[in-house]
Amino acid sequence: MTLPDVQNTSSQVKRRVPWVGVEGVKHPVYVFYPSLGYVRTPATLSVYCSLTSEVRGINMSRTVEVVYKCFEKQCLLADNVVKSLDFLKERLGSTDGFVKVTLDYFVEKTSPQSMIKQFLPITASVVGICESSSTSLLMIVKVPYTSCCPCSKEIANGKGAHNQRSFASVALINPKGTVLFEHIVNLVEECASAPVFELLKRPDEKHVTVEAYENPKFVEDMVRAISDRLLKNPVSDGFWVKVEHQESIHVHQAVAFDCSDRVNAWWFLQEV
Repeated sequence: MTLPDVQNTSSQVKRRVPWVGVEGVKHPVYVFYPSLGYVRTPATLSVYCSLTSEVRGINMSRTVEVVYKCFEKQCLLADNVVKSLDFLKERLGSTDGFVKVTLDYFVEKTSPQSMIKQFLPITASVVGICESSSTSLLMIVKVPYTSCCPCSKEIANGKGAHNQRSFASVALINPKGTVLFEHIVNLVEECASAPVFELLKRPDEKHVTVEAYENPKFVEDMVRAISDRLLKNPVSDGFWVKVEHQESIHVHQAVAFDCSDRVNAWWFLQEV
């Protein structure tokens, strides 16, 4: 007995759906670490395609099949994402595809004085977008750091300044060559008041707080510094940067945004 294919019937409302699919698919992927090679890591995936105006719905199970088919082997994550776009369009008969892989990545670090080896957890995403025959690949990394408020330092007359846990989300559009997550982390930390660490002994804590105090940064300073470096030494076709300082003496956050390409900029601003 053949079961009815309801979603493949004609649509009563003749309107194209730009993106339809699934979110929150949990699946392991292989991630490349410079010192370890490929490591199998849990990830969360979103998969979308477009739907023509004639058909009522897509076959949702096929979007999950794309994940199982394309992320089972050791391969650079970006290559897997591009491969999944082609398979998605073929499997669902769509002209457009969107695949996003989000995972936790751990950057090896050493505390500045005690030299204790440790890891900095960051959130990283690789996104593939194919619209008709145009394909774009995005690498997005959210990097934590500490910032010292210049205003607070100035008005405290040398008696202190408030620090803020801060984040810079950097998206590279079509990265050139092999750009590692570590490259983006290093770039952000070089622009920040000071980096953050999971483990600090007293000499380390003194080092980090003094470094931040001597290098105060507004949210505007950070977004300009990151953008300037990406423009002077381009490693991609374009970029977006969103900086957030979680104010320690206010309830709100301070946020700044910059990009080299304002196409889909609002989407990025909301996503990160």
